Amino acid sequence: MKLDFDPQELDRLADTLAVKVAEKLKSASKDQTDKVFNVKELAQYLGQKPSWIYAHIGEIPHVKKGGLLMFKKSLIDKWLEPVYCPTALDSLVLNRRGGYEKG
Repeated sequence: MKLDFDPQELDRLADTLAVKVAEKLKSASKDQTDKVFNVKELAQYLGQKPSWIYAHIGEIPHVKKGGLLMFKKSLIDKWLEPVYCPTALDSLVLNRRGGYEKG
C-alpha cells in the first residue's frame, strides 16, 4: 500500500504529530513529578526500609492527612539534592608558623 501526500499535507501531519508527542511527553513528565508516595513506596524509591523512613520523618518533607503520611516526589527529589554548606574551616589558611588565619 502506497500513500501519496502533497508537501502541505505532509507538513500538517508532521505538525500535528509533533504537538501530540509533546503533549504526551508533558503529561508523562507531570505524572512522575506529581506522584505521591506512601511510606512503603518512599522506602522503595529511596532504597531503604520503612523503619528508616519513620526514624528520619523529622527530616523528610511530608504531609499528614487522615493519619496517613504522604510524600510528594518532586519535594523528595529536591530534598535529595546536595547542598554545599561552607564551614568556618573552609576560609582558613595555614600560615608560616603552622597556625591558621582567615583567608
